[in-house]
Amino acid sequence: MRHKKVALCEAEVGTGKTLAYLVAAIVYGLYEGKERWTSPYVFAGPMNPTPITITTSSIDLQQAVIGKFIQDLSKILMEYKIIASPVTAVLRKGKEHYLCEERYADFMGYLENSDSSRDVRLYQKLKAKTLEQGNIDLDAYPDIKQHVVRKINVPRDCGRNCSYYKKCRYIDYISRARSDGYTFQVTNHNYYLANVQREHSGLAPLIPKCAVHIIDEAHKLLDAAYQILGESFSSALTGEFIRILHNHTTGNKAYHKKTYQLTDDLAFHNQKLFMELEKTLPSDETEENRQKTVKINTAVKRAMQDLQTSLDEIYRACFQDITRCRQLARLHREINAGIETFLAPKDVIYWLEKGDDGLWQLAAIPTNMEALLYEVLWKGMASKILTSATLTDDTGYGFFKEQTGIGKLSSLLLAEIRMPSPFDYKSNTRLYLSEKVPFPDKNDERYITTVSDEIEKLVEATYGHTAILFTSYKLLSAVHEILKDRITHFPLITMPKGTKNTAEAFRKSRNGVIFASGSFWEGVDFPGDILSSIIVINLPFPVPSPIMEYKKKDFSSLSKFIDRYAFPVMIARLRQGLGRLIRSETDTGVVAILDYRASRYGKYHRRVLDSILGYTLAGSIDEVGEFVKNVKAAEYFE
Repeated sequence: MRHKKVALCEAEVGTGKTLAYLVAAIVYGLYEGKERWTSPYVFAGPMNPTPITITTSSIDLQQAVIGKFIQDLSKILMEYKIIASPVTAVLRKGKEHYLCEERYADFMGYLENSDSSRDVRLYQKLKAKTLEQGNIDLDAYPDIKQHVVRKINVPRDCGRNCSYYKKCRYIDYISRARSDGYTFQVTNHNYYLANVQREHSGLAPLIPKCAVHIIDEAHKLLDAAYQILGESFSSALTGEFIRILHNHTTGNKAYHKKTYQLTDDLAFHNQKLFMELEKTLPSDETEENRQKTVKINTAVKRAMQDLQTSLDEIYRACFQDITRCRQLARLHREINAGIETFLAPKDVIYWLEKGDDGLWQLAAIPTNMEALLYEVLWKGMASKILTSATLTDDTGYGFFKEQTGIGKLSSLLLAEIRMPSPFDYKSNTRLYLSEKVPFPDKNDERYITTVSDEIEKLVEATYGHTAILFTSYKLLSAVHEILKDRITHFPLITMPKGTKNTAEAFRKSRNGVIFASGSFWEGVDFPGDILSSIIVINLPFPVPSPIMEYKKKDFSSLSKFIDRYAFPVMIARLRQGLGRLIRSETDTGVVAILDYRASRYGKYHRRVLDSILGYTLAGSIDEVGEFVKNVKAAEYFE
């Protein structure tokens, strides 16, 4: 922190990395910060610490940092008179998480005058929550659907020209949050990157200038950069524009009729564009591919031009209504900008994907992402502390530094440290590498049957308490169909695509078996013996994507691409998945990998073993069963 370096700190679970960086940050903020009225060597007295930014990927960690770690540390430091006033922190997140009172009033007016019974019910539900007087943080209302949140949250162009500005509770909150009176500004990767991008562009920052930036869960930083530093154009934008225009249309009946005709044309051309894009999707795309490769062919360009023409016609006909409404003006700019970005894509990698609302959107990232991150993020004067349990592969930090642009820094500005886990993996775990399962092929019945047989035996040996991690929903469904009538002693829980609540069902089951994929690979914690066995069906190599296809061009052969790009990506995800198992020094458990490529005869056997923690190998499922009987208490088997 003192030497303004970028520090890479890989710390395994249990090393206390959160407390370590908080203590270091508090000391730095107090004694290396702004000039104070008293000597910097005096332990107590008026202090004026420099604000410090902490960014994480998950809201759970942000809340733990603010609600537990910082509060506990503050009490200790106050008790020993090291500080004179409590350490403070504020949670920072995007304005889309907060209520816009203007948009809320507009939307409620629309619902109140609607003839739809569904709209009436929604009006009554929102009215009962008294949002106009209650908490403006929309995350505090998890039962409000996201499509509703998007209609009442603070828009991007929130500003002084809003009629609610002087009395706006969001503006009041954000003014206090932006002050330098807080010791810590705690945020998420997306908001953090948006802030540094604004600073780099010479715009007013979202977060007060900080001398130290702590980036926890740093393995997720690149994913956030793809979202924030990239571009997107959603089919939902046009629908939102039309809805708001209908609600703000003024004038006589002839004008209303003309407006509705023009918006019908706009909706048609919007639908036509995404239909033409769907036609370019490759027929061999798998269901795991979230990013769909598309082509901007002649038909797509024509559809984009027709959409732009239709938008221009509406702008000319409804100029006064659009320019008087901030939301309409913003949406008009966004739709225009999106069309221009993708009409002639240059120096970008682009694809089609479905958003959280299930609607298609075009997305793109710059081809020089590493250089962009170097310019925007790493060249600044502030210290950057990056930490995670999974920043390295079997060769060290090289891959992470290359992908994030950190490798462009001088070695004099870099510091690297790796802290191994304090847990006794040799005694408390077993690793089973199956030699019975053939090479992965989710279309091969023999492969599916063998995988199912191994799972059944492992579940019996560990008495349930198992998470089975898949990389394919198709294979997950096929295996579950076979085992649902064979595993009857333990609750079976499936995690269908897009669901988020199955983790809680598994937690309540006590000894259940969950068939999981997607988000279950990381960020899920189960205390005690609830999770005592993880079965990895396939090594989680990244699925083909437009980004991967572009990355291949940097390598002279496919084998080099796999060894130097796909394998490090896979190892990071594998280590995240295995990290669900041992979360404390008393935890015990089993990992089984049923991928032939990790077996004693497989191509990646040695690299996999070199990349993960020091598990003791189990030669058979019988050995797994004996281990479980030896380390678990009697109540585990009840």
